[in-house]
Amino acid sequence: MSRQFTLSFTRERLRSAKFLLFFWFAARFLILATWAFITPATQGDVVYYYQKIQVLFSDGPANTLQEYPTPVIWVLLIPYLIGFGNEHGYVIAFVCMMLALDALFSWSLWHSGGSMGGQAVVFWTLFLAMVGPTAFLRFDLITSVLAGWSIIFLLRRYSAAAGA
Repeated sequence: MSRQFTLSFTRERLRSAKFLLFFWFAARFLILATWAFITPATQGDVVYYYQKIQVLFSDGPANTLQEYPTPVIWVLLIPYLIGFGNEHGYVIAFVCMMLALDALFSWSLWHSGGSMGGQAVVFWTLFLAMVGPTAFLRFDLITSVLAGWSIIFLLRRYSAAAGA
């Protein structure tokens, strides 16, 4: 079975944007289906983020998410605003934000990976599929993608962008 799976990634398919897009969507669908049907009660840290962002309005940024740098508060405020201050809306907006970030990073890998771009996308897609729903229910994906972009910038000799 694993040999058949490996053989399905031919050179033509690894160069095909349509195939990689289908593969990415199929893997993400499986992750979201796992979350919805097998572990729907798990919200990861997203509910914690929501609760802390609610406190932001009464206690201020100094007493909100003290374990994170202050700019993280503003990033975690985005799904709060998109979700209209509702907990379920926050969770959905947060997951959608993580999916969008994942898609953008996958595109970056394909676009900047040269002849290995398809393999990079497949690796990233499978890696996150193995992590499962947790990948989209925590802040860690943001730091992982930023580190990945930093490496891409370093390889392209944009050291200032990599440092940022």
